[in-house]
Amino acid sequence: MNLYLLLPVAFLIYKFERLIGVERWIQNVPSFIHKPVKTSTYAVWIVFVGIASVLVFSLRHQYPSERAYLLLVTAFIGMLLISTCFPKVLSTFVLKKYTPGVITGAFLLVPLSIYMLNEIKETLGQFEIFFALLSGGFSGFIMTFFTQAFYQKFLNRRS
Repeated sequence: MNLYLLLPVAFLIYKFERLIGVERWIQNVPSFIHKPVKTSTYAVWIVFVGIASVLVFSLRHQYPSERAYLLLVTAFIGMLLISTCFPKVLSTFVLKKYTPGVITGAFLLVPLSIYMLNEIKETLGQFEIFFALLSGGFSGFIMTFFTQAFYQKFLNRRS
């Protein structure tokens, strides 16, 4: 079995934690921290991201090399840690209240990511890992920016 498939599954569990509490949580935070989003809108995004991430990870044999696949996995871990987990932990401390996603981020995504990185370091060098983590984290912030713009322009109007 491809153990790396656990990453998108853990990511979906994290997203479901967010789904349960995000709409109520957003009502109590300043808009510069997070733009308003409806639960139904967020659910559409979760389905899209879930299908895409599972497909990307399950097509392991389609990548030109094991190294290329592991660079993608490492970039995904960077996205999870830098643009997903870290902001939730930070907002929990800054706002002094629970932020949806902080529990699964801290107790599922972080330990799983550390385990996976420990496995990956057997194949990739430190520079490759560092660059892939930063690239993934940066990509995650860009995706978040465009996702919120997409929410506001198209999806929040319908529901």
